[in-house]
Amino acid sequence: MAEENTLNNEEYDAVVLGTGLVESIVASDIAAAEKKVLHIDRNPFYGGDYASFSLIGFIEWATRLRDRSQVPVVDIAIGDVEMQLGARKSGEVSANNLLPETAQGSCQVGEILAMLSEYLSSEQLEQLSNSDVLKRLAGESRRYALELAPKLTFCRGPLIDVLIAAGMAEYMEFKGVDANLLVTDAGVERVPDSKEEVFASTALKLIEKRKLMRLLTTISDPEQVSKLTSEHGNEDFGDLLRKQFKLDGSLLNAVLYAVARATRPISVSEGCARVEKYLKSIGRYGRMAFLSSMYGSGAEVAQAFCRSCAVAGGTYILSESIKQIEKTESGYVVELSHGRVTTKSLIMHPSYLSDATESETEVPIARRFTVLDFPALGEDTTSMLSFVEGSHVVSMLYLTSATMVVPKGKSLMYAWTEGRYSQSKELLDRAIDSAVGDKAHRMLSVGFECRALAPRGGYTCTPGMADESVDLDSAVQAAQQILDAFFGSGSNE
Repeated sequence: MAEENTLNNEEYDAVVLGTGLVESIVASDIAAAEKKVLHIDRNPFYGGDYASFSLIGFIEWATRLRDRSQVPVVDIAIGDVEMQLGARKSGEVSANNLLPETAQGSCQVGEILAMLSEYLSSEQLEQLSNSDVLKRLAGESRRYALELAPKLTFCRGPLIDVLIAAGMAEYMEFKGVDANLLVTDAGVERVPDSKEEVFASTALKLIEKRKLMRLLTTISDPEQVSKLTSEHGNEDFGDLLRKQFKLDGSLLNAVLYAVARATRPISVSEGCARVEKYLKSIGRYGRMAFLSSMYGSGAEVAQAFCRSCAVAGGTYILSESIKQIEKTESGYVVELSHGRVTTKSLIMHPSYLSDATESETEVPIARRFTVLDFPALGEDTTSMLSFVEGSHVVSMLYLTSATMVVPKGKSLMYAWTEGRYSQSKELLDRAIDSAVGDKAHRMLSVGFECRALAPRGGYTCTPGMADESVDLDSAVQAAQQILDAFFGSGSNE
């Protein structure tokens, strides 16, 4: 942290507010071009919308640090004790007065109870203070990496290309995603997502194998794809799969939702491009299309770019409040808690604007995750899942100690979908229950809604939230658009 007034009157080529993935890519690239960069976050942690926390760190984010304009309410259930971190239930209950001596003697348990106490009734607080589940969670707090927006990386996608080109491999460690699964009422089914998988499948009938092989062969051939898109490019991709390739039921869902990752109707052109990208990613690093970052995805990648920026001379300050932003003829003046700086270009997450409001065009994302007391889908594995119910699609990610995000013997299931959390909570729970069944019990369950903030005219803003996609490509693309404007004009006006 810079000491008071040490930044007074400093001039920068770019000031970047927020350490989310988009902001961090932008800061790193500008610093690599030998520009003077100041990178600031109001929070005491890196990652922004993509942040990752220990168990205690997540409770602190939910109770004290979250931006309530973006995440108005957080539901938490620890064992059988459920609470909603929105309106406070009791501002007068003292956690210390209700804790038994054994609980008071545990620093981690006491810290969690102190943060949650103002949201709980006295009965709930007493029940939680005696909870064996809480004691087990708190005792291994630092072995959890709980993410706000879990993501994967395409093996042959723009993020991997950027990391390789920037020589940042030393900052990152990945594990391949072992399985792509479709969640049905009967449990989970492995998606035959390559020609090898189709041939080896014992679950598919011969006619089903032929249908899938025809589709995979067509989309792997550029000439056939060009013909398809020229004749049917603007038509619905799902309709094409039904009519031309005769797919239905779980086969249709596997291609449309698990491979093309459609969460809403998409065109034939977009659908073909998505499936082609998926197929091209298989084989680069093994028999998988996606990689999962160790210790959490988006936050780890963001920190890698922050390290790169710092190595190139960028200045970093966390826990720094932005008091005022003033636009001038030559750029911007930014009033900080520890000084006043000027900059030619200002790039920020829209939450740094004092009058930021919820976007009227972007749909919120309802998110839910649960820590399970058993590796329900396998111990040393990572899986992506899709749950389809009518017109609703839930994206899911299953993680274990293989990616160092939970202790050995536990597992973590994320689920998210577009829409309001209040309207999607039951859908998300059904998705998790359908995938896990009775193989494991929930130790911790968390749910919340992420709302996009609308940028204001006259400022260069990064996206108002992490989107619903399962991969990080959109963040890379958003960063590239900002960088093109920066290097094309020399400023962000």
